[in-house]
Amino acid sequence: MLRHLWLTRLPVPLLAPTPARTAAVERRLAPLDGLGLDADTMTAAFRAVASYAQGAVQSEVALAPYTKEQGWESGDDTRRALAPPR
Repeated sequence: MLRHLWLTRLPVPLLAPTPARTAAVERRLAPLDGLGLDADTMTAAFRAVASYAQGAVQSEVALAPYTKEQGWESGDDTRRALAPPR
């Protein structure tokens, strides 16, 4: 997502199932297969991980212009600057 920032602005629509979309969902759920989870639980687990990843990327993308504006060049610079005073 960091290579394709436009992905962070896409809504997550409810899409009508098609053979291609069904195949894509099956590929995403395959790692959870065999764990004894029902389809609803597998879908919830996938959505939780996907939502976490998207949120993390959106936060990173939003922070990038601010860190550049502040002249911070690394994650360490950012952490030091934003840390509470000692």
